[in-house]
Amino acid sequence: FQWADLCRSDLLEAKWYYSGYIPSLEEYLENAWITITTPVILMHAYFMVTNPITKEALDCLEEYPKIFYWSSMILRLTDDLGTSAVC
Repeated sequence: FQWADLCRSDLLEAKWYYSGYIPSLEEYLENAWITITTPVILMHAYFMVTNPITKEALDCLEEYPKIFYWSSMILRLTDDLGTSAVC
C-alpha cells in the first residue's frame, strides 16, 4: 500500500503544480511526508531485516506507524530547508 500512496501523493503534487494551485501548509505537509519516500524505504528495510515475518507485524504495518510519519516529516522539512529561498 505504500507504493500506491506514494503514487497518489505524487499525482496530487503534479495536479497542484500544473493547475498553479498553492496548497496551504497543512495540505502540503499532509501530502509531503509521503512523497519524500521514507515510508516506502522503511517498509522495505523492515522486511529485509525481519525473519520470519509474522502476522502481528503485518497487522501493525497496515497503518503507518508513528515512527514512519515522524521520520518522514523530519526528512521532508530538512529537504525543504535546503531548497527554500533565504529571505
